[in-house]
Amino acid sequence: MSFNDVNFTNLKIKFGKAMSKTLGSNKDGSPIKVHGYGWSQLSVIQDMFKSYATKIDLHEKFKSIMEHTNIKSIKLEYNGYGDDGCLENVEFRDKNGAQIHPSHIMRHFYMHTHHGENVKPETVINYSLWETDEHTRSLREHIEKRKQYLIDMEPEAFATMDLEDWSNGVVQSVLDLGWSIHEITTVPGSGERGITLRRTQSYVYDEFTHFDTRILQLMYPRVRKDEWENIDEAFYQMLHPGWQNNHGSQNYFKVEFDNNKVKLNINQETNVMVQESEKTEVILDETLSKRFQGFLKDIFPKKKPYENVELDISLKKDQPKLKQLHDFITDMLNEKIERKTEEVE
Repeated sequence: MSFNDVNFTNLKIKFGKAMSKTLGSNKDGSPIKVHGYGWSQLSVIQDMFKSYATKIDLHEKFKSIMEHTNIKSIKLEYNGYGDDGCLENVEFRDKNGAQIHPSHIMRHFYMHTHHGENVKPETVINYSLWETDEHTRSLREHIEKRKQYLIDMEPEAFATMDLEDWSNGVVQSVLDLGWSIHEITTVPGSGERGITLRRTQSYVYDEFTHFDTRILQLMYPRVRKDEWENIDEAFYQMLHPGWQNNHGSQNYFKVEFDNNKVKLNINQETNVMVQESEKTEVILDETLSKRFQGFLKDIFPKKKPYENVELDISLKKDQPKLKQLHDFITDMLNEKIERKTEEVE
């Protein structure tokens, strides 16, 4: 259960008090309602306002991408599995509709640089390198040979060897294979070193399965790391609650950029006893946030431009303003929504 407030720019809608009340019961055992709303209804209203807040500011989040990249559309797929779910695929396309592939491949492994209680010949190097291409296959074979070298050593020789010096040699030998060091990380006190390698893709294309900011920053250095992360977070916020727990949940977002406008298509499907689908199309532009701030000024005439204001859904006096807010945003966004419900055979 979420008791989080909904935050627009310069406006907070408070849900905590109302939702806490609805968890109680009246003397006759019936659930307490606030202004006619039970907990589940308040949760739906909360999610609706969260989605509105995200959409109003979404155009600004794409501004750098529109200005500094060749990306003209982005499609993201989120699917649910049992008690888990995740972003499974990210697809970028250019103005000609051609798919944009990652410019580099990244591979990662760990090495212990000092002896310790749990450091054995077979655990000095740890890796998970899927053999997706010839470069990775060669890297895996190379590291496996180094690992086998340690396993074949006499215990006395292994116990006295300088693991840090040996790991430096392994890194240099990997560079000789044509890889470059992207990043080396160490956890203080762990005696373990993380090595992230990169190389330019040549003939085999990796696909984006998430917003891999390491690669995206190499491709588009003028778009900051946090800007990619903010977009990823925004899409997660627009997914229906419980999507990740719904085995068979299939969801995608597609954004298209044209003349400084963002066309957003959302498709969300659940498949339990019934199949429910919801398709939403909305055009977002830079005027939305300005119009929203103008609306706040109208209903809070004493509000200063950068002052934050609050509405509390538990308060009767705030109900008219919340109704005005809902009607204004609904009219401003002018979303096209199509819903279908079918029984699953």
